[in-house]
Amino acid sequence: MARKEVNSILHASKANCETKLTRRQREVLQLLVEGKKMPQVAKLLHITTRTVAFHKYRIMKEFDLRTSFDLLRFAIREHVVSLSNCENP
Repeated sequence: MARKEVNSILHASKANCETKLTRRQREVLQLLVEGKKMPQVAKLLHITTRTVAFHKYRIMKEFDLRTSFDLLRFAIREHVVSLSNCENP
């Protein structure tokens, strides 16, 4: 993702800074956008894979996100992950 696009995502969402995610939703979202698969997230958080899916799809439905890329942009915008987590080494 180009830094210019990332910056536009961050600035375009200033009006939506009041988004409320639960602590567990933030944990699930962070691990997913860092590249972990649902079974890995489940194991790390000591929950079932089905519960991970529930949290992921609940977030996607609640915030009208349709793709994994939308989920990533949302996570960046909500400061769940930092730009350094999204860059290649």
